[in-house]
Amino acid sequence: MNRNRRFAFIALYFCRVRFFLHKCYMRLCVSTLGTCAHLMKAYQDRIHNRAALLKAKTAEFATRTDVFLRAVQDDPAAFGNTDTLRQMQTALLAESESLKRQMVRIQSSNLRAAPQAVGIALDFLVEKNARMRSYFESFKTLMAGRDTNPNFCCDVVLWIIIPSADTEAALGDLEEEYRSKVDSLGDAAARRWYLKQTAHEGWSYAKSLAGWIPRILGVVTLWHYVRRHF
Repeated sequence: MNRNRRFAFIALYFCRVRFFLHKCYMRLCVSTLGTCAHLMKAYQDRIHNRAALLKAKTAEFATRTDVFLRAVQDDPAAFGNTDTLRQMQTALLAESESLKRQMVRIQSSNLRAAPQAVGIALDFLVEKNARMRSYFESFKTLMAGRDTNPNFCCDVVLWIIIPSADTEAALGDLEEEYRSKVDSLGDAAARRWYLKQTAHEGWSYAKSLAGWIPRILGVVTLWHYVRRHF
């Protein structure tokens, strides 16, 4: 019983640490999303202002072009020789092409992608929060059986090492298999089997952590190199 109590304290401490890290992570993500939404709103306002300015320029250009064409039709001699008229036409065509390019750049600005990205990020945060809520619910279920569960210590270890999305399902499956082992092999053999399953999960978790060791060493080496040479 004392051993179960010690493992219960370990699980409680781990749960508090996990909850604190999750809360910090969620606050950081929400703050980042708020900043991104503010920046995207400013970008959208800038694009809309540019579009309004370009629309005014286009209207003013259309007015000047119309005035020019009417003046040419009414009194061609007022513009001098043909070269002067061609230069004015070339300037108008160049301004027209410039306005078209600016309009294409504004139209190519994908303003709809930004709200979609924020929506996807919010959906991810909601899903992650739901997974963590399920994880903490499994912790409550685990603590409720600390005095009656014969495999409480193994369940605490499994609760710590199994990913939060699969914790409740994995513990439930192991419990069902354990009960079937008790009926077929007896209580002592079933407990040994449960202990072996716990050791197997722990070894798998250790191997998954070992894959991160080269990455961590690489980041630390890069940090030392940057700190020394820059």
